[in-house]
Amino acid sequence: MNIERIKLFEKAIAAIQMLSKQYPMIEQFRSVKNQLAYLIDIESGRKTDCERLKDINIGLITVREIEDRNMDIANLMYEVTSEVEKMKTV
Repeated sequence: MNIERIKLFEKAIAAIQMLSKQYPMIEQFRSVKNQLAYLIDIESGRKTDCERLKDINIGLITVREIEDRNMDIANLMYEVTSEVEKMKTV
């Protein structure tokens, strides 16, 4: 369990929830939140099936939906994407 990684994912959930309130019509934000919750479950050991790691597309959603709206949150999501890539190699 990587506590720093969990904190990053939790910070990202808070950020995407804030962005969702500003832009409630963007459905992809719900997907990002769900993916982040899954990542927290994996990292904390609540889930052990890492099969869905390959399906995480937070980076793609960030490019399409977040960058133009909030670059600080976009950078946070890119940091998450980097951590996901590290998780895939374990």
